[in-house]
Amino acid sequence: MIVEITGTSTRNKGAELMLVAIAEHLRESVPDATLVVTTGFGTYTERASYGLSSKLASTKLGRISMLTAIMPTALRRAYGMVTEPEIDVVIDASGFAFSDQLGARRVEQFATDVRRWKNQGKRVVLLPQALGPFETDRVRNAFNDILDRADLVFARDKVSYQHLQHLQPNHQNVRLAPDFTNLVAGEIPPGYEPQARHACIVPNHRMVEKTNSREQAEYIPFLTKCIAELRKRDIAPLLLLHDTHTDEELVQPIQSAIATPIPVLRESNPRRLKGILGAAHVVVGSRFHALVGALSQAVPCIGAGWSHKYQMLFEDYDCPECLLSTDTPCDEIGVLVKQIANGSGRDKLVGRLTAAGKEQVRSVHKMWAEVDTLLGLESGELGKPRPSMSVNGESCAVPV
Repeated sequence: MIVEITGTSTRNKGAELMLVAIAEHLRESVPDATLVVTTGFGTYTERASYGLSSKLASTKLGRISMLTAIMPTALRRAYGMVTEPEIDVVIDASGFAFSDQLGARRVEQFATDVRRWKNQGKRVVLLPQALGPFETDRVRNAFNDILDRADLVFARDKVSYQHLQHLQPNHQNVRLAPDFTNLVAGEIPPGYEPQARHACIVPNHRMVEKTNSREQAEYIPFLTKCIAELRKRDIAPLLLLHDTHTDEELVQPIQSAIATPIPVLRESNPRRLKGILGAAHVVVGSRFHALVGALSQAVPCIGAGWSHKYQMLFEDYDCPECLLSTDTPCDEIGVLVKQIANGSGRDKLVGRLTAAGKEQVRSVHKMWAEVDTLLGLESGELGKPRPSMSVNGESCAVPV
């Protein structure tokens, strides 16, 4: 079976962790599966580190380059190259890409891709992601086109699910399932020895790009208030960059706003990032998958977010009171920090996170079982070699 994974990249560590989660599941379910990404996923070295093949790009005319067109299939495989017609399944893990907030271009392009993939006989699955709203005509029409063709579409939260219901009520291929990176185990980086009581502060540049001017102005002060309240309770803050490309620009403003600078930790491996988060006493953050990584390990969090996906995440983990607005007064932050830092309040919260986490795991296993059934893994339909046909004297796989 050849599976293309779309919507992920090494530029975003949450997106990279979703690739890890998909690869782990498929390689357990179908050990001989070939996993494919476009070259946009990352460098050759990064793709090779995950054992990923590369999808050969077409020219603007839609033709594969002459060299790869005449290259025997076995030779392409040896060099880790796959052409689009050879792909059986496309699994999308865009996270948050299809919404009025992000415009029509991405959703329209994906609708065009889905139409082509289905004409080629592929199965198309959108794994759990934040979706909607779909109020503008172009975005709404394009995603309706996707819904009409995709085999399964998973909304990651109740708000996203309602947005889909407004598009096409009771669509037979629409499901609700949570973020699936909770199944990936974290790793402690070699040599990392955190203090017993430390907090990871995880900023997100989108909080100053995707919010209104008031929230933008409040974001750095909000983080500094959290840092001050943590220090009052002898919890050592550590600035953790979950995205070293874009969040770096927030480091200096944060350091300048606090009395004493705090250590900065940069880590590019998403498993190690999750391991670091799991070792924290508290996490304060705005990176969605950093919060998932902490909550799924029953680490108390204080969050601030820029879309509905944050509210839904904290509700999924039964701690909605831990998601704050950026204008929350210092004394209210202090009350929450005191509650989650020590004693019975912390114990109760950890108990809630643990129970909710188990339910999230069950839901993700249920999601994967449905995906596996669609892909014919139980019957072995897609696990077997595809039938072939002769094209210009060369044996070619027939799309399933």
